[in-house]
Amino acid sequence: MQHSRFENTTTRTDSGGLTLLGSLRRRRRAASLLAAVMLANTACYTYVPVMSAAPHPGEHVAFDITDMGRVRLNEQLGANVARVEGMVSANEGNDYLLSVTKVAYFNAPAANWTGERVRVSRDVIARVEERRFSKGRTLLLVGGTLAGLAAFVLTRSLIGGGTQGTDRGPPPPPGGQ
Repeated sequence: MQHSRFENTTTRTDSGGLTLLGSLRRRRRAASLLAAVMLANTACYTYVPVMSAAPHPGEHVAFDITDMGRVRLNEQLGANVARVEGMVSANEGNDYLLSVTKVAYFNAPAANWTGERVRVSRDVIARVEERRFSKGRTLLLVGGTLAGLAAFVLTRSLIGGGTQGTDRGPPPPPGGQ
């Protein structure tokens, strides 16, 4: 326990001498930053149907999986796969080699993957979409962020300007003048 001389409170510290309150604040900041990065990443991109015959290596894609595909991909991706997202590593005959970043399931939350390679046959894919930069969503995100920042600054009086004070200078010296 450590007593603060600035406040009439006592704070506990961890083994490194950091206050637990400070540690909690750092965790909250880190979580907020992570949430902002995730929001920016998802808001700036959208998936659109592929117009070409097949996606090319290096493209970020999403495959909607057929019923037959759920059975065939069960061992590699888990049961009840609905959608697989990732980057096409190669086109090999009737297969795509995909570096998987996310797998969505019908009966469970989506799972983030870290680029594990999975072979997906074209005949188990119901629909192919590719990830594209979205100008509209990005502008909306930037506009919302700027509006939130402006509201924060304006409600905190962080911009100078102040008010006219009533300070009339130092008091007169004792004795009259």
